[in-house]
Amino acid sequence: MIRYFASRRGDERGAVAILVAVLAIVLFASAAISVDIAKQVDRKHLLKNQLDAAATAAAFYLDTGTNGLQQAVDKASTFFEQNGEGSLDADDVSFWCVVGRKLNGDGTPFSTPMVADYQIPSGGQTAGVCNPDATSSATQWKQSEYQNRVRAWDGATFSMTCNKTLCAIPCGLKDASDGSSPGTSAYNGLPITCNTIRVGADQDVPFSFAPVIGVDKGSTGAQVAVACKGPCGAISPNPMDVVVMADRTMSMIDGRTDYRSQLADGIKGMLQVMTPEQQYVAFGALGPSALKRTESPESKSCTSGDKGLIYPSTSETVASGGSWVPIQFHDDYSTMNSNGARTLDTNNALYKAISCLSQANPGTHTALAASLKSAARYLLNKPGEDNNVSALGGANRAGLPRKVLIFETDGQPWEPQTSSSASALSLDNSTDVFSNDTDHTDQTTQQSTSPYTATGLPDGVNPQQHPSKYNNYKYTYNQTGTETDQTTSTTWYGGEQACDNFKQIADLAKAAGVLLITIGYNLDGKYCADYNNGGSLPHTTSNTTYSGTPYISAITPTKCISGGSGTAADPYQQNTKCSANATITYTADRTVTTTTNVNREPDESVAQVLGAAASGPDGAGSGSAAADACDGTNRNVENGDGDFFFCAAQGDDLAPIFITALSQVTTGVKLMNLPVG
Repeated sequence: MIRYFASRRGDERGAVAILVAVLAIVLFASAAISVDIAKQVDRKHLLKNQLDAAATAAAFYLDTGTNGLQQAVDKASTFFEQNGEGSLDADDVSFWCVVGRKLNGDGTPFSTPMVADYQIPSGGQTAGVCNPDATSSATQWKQSEYQNRVRAWDGATFSMTCNKTLCAIPCGLKDASDGSSPGTSAYNGLPITCNTIRVGADQDVPFSFAPVIGVDKGSTGAQVAVACKGPCGAISPNPMDVVVMADRTMSMIDGRTDYRSQLADGIKGMLQVMTPEQQYVAFGALGPSALKRTESPESKSCTSGDKGLIYPSTSETVASGGSWVPIQFHDDYSTMNSNGARTLDTNNALYKAISCLSQANPGTHTALAASLKSAARYLLNKPGEDNNVSALGGANRAGLPRKVLIFETDGQPWEPQTSSSASALSLDNSTDVFSNDTDHTDQTTQQSTSPYTATGLPDGVNPQQHPSKYNNYKYTYNQTGTETDQTTSTTWYGGEQACDNFKQIADLAKAAGVLLITIGYNLDGKYCADYNNGGSLPHTTSNTTYSGTPYISAITPTKCISGGSGTAADPYQQNTKCSANATITYTADRTVTTTTNVNREPDESVAQVLGAAASGPDGAGSGSAAADACDGTNRNVENGDGDFFFCAAQGDDLAPIFITALSQVTTGVKLMNLPVG
């Protein structure tokens, strides 16, 4: 028995050796696989870095012109290859329109996932954050409408996706097999524009040790990078000081439609996508307010006797102590809820002031340069217009705040005030800048003198009757004199000068570092000179005047003269007892005056003036606008040319334009975590 168990122990020692050998193989295999897995994980991280670099570089080209998409694809491929291994295929790149999601009043997501108002051009609107293609003419940009969209040239399928605050819509899917031109949206007839690029790829990782156990390679899995240029559903939270000047004059009413309410909606929509902790907003209006900036605006209401926070001044000046910019900078106009969405504070003074925008005095006219000057001075913290940026802690914001002035008007300069002196064209004083609409110069351009003879007598002359006892004689009367033809050209320049003043103040503001955004409403066919002399030009008038009282310069025969020398100072006296036929000559000098009223050249359109006043595409220089820039298809071109002049044909256009305009201030690229595709 003892020998039996001893034999068994010897057999087990051999089994252990075999087991150890097998385990050693497994152990070495596991170590080898661990090395390959580490290589796989490392390649996954490198691939993600490659894609991030490719997407970031490509996003800069999204709005660079007709071939922007193709340039973006090329740049993505180039950067991908320069920053790692492999290359991108055509279907690795796709384009999207990323915008804000529609929210309820409390900032929670709307139950039906869909795009927020004013983000995408709709109806007759021509502005928005971006413009994806559409197949419906009545779309509300619901998520359910944009599922499994097939790209024509390669069959790739994409769907609209939304998270709590953003929506991503497939973009540029209609035309061009090479992806260079996205085509035109069937929905609104505007060019398709994209603000987001998605770059995705997966790669195989060859294994070094794992092949010994039959595993040759692994995969990084699908990796994605998403980069957006511009607002991407919210205006980038870089620091800004923004002054908004809105036209609330009665010309903003078209028939029974008061477009000032749409204007107010546009400004509120812009606030909805801004970051108040970084982007301070002040508010003013045309015409000025009787409310002083030092007064408490919260005590006012739209329905009270003083007609709200920005209540009407009785004139276009602020000599009474009011202000063009009565609502100081605010950093508390919205709060963020648990969903990460911004909710406007309806009790905030800024919000209430915008809501009261329609309360204006019918007698208030549009003064362009004075309002722009005051807003620029406040933005620049000039003495006498000191702002409250420091009190809000503005110095603690990261980076250098951008100073932005948004100026909206329907562009009808009418300034009945006394003209300003040249010294008012400066940002260093608080004098309002005006040009009276009746300002003019007179110039005599032609003058000639000639004798004339006319029948009858000058007006107001009663001929002396011959006494009846001498009625066998008769008197003959004639009229002579000197006639002066004089043509006077009266040049009216009040409206043109008002526009020139506006451009000069704009140039001073831009030179001081202000980015000036101008928004024109309903500008078709409007010219600066329209309100010269009350808008009654051109016209021509003629009139005849006499320089003095007619006098008797001759009497024949001379025996009928009883005195005088025949001059204007000593006219002849008639001998009423002269018994002879007599001829009496009256002389009166007269002037025939022709006055021609003209407007000063050049007669610029208001669109041209607002275009020149705006900042150029690079934030410096000047924008541009054709005379009919806000007419028809030209409006679409103008709103997409990259400068900071925008125009709206109707009130509904105003809301998206405000978002578009301020979004364009920040065109930087950022990586996003929003899943698209």
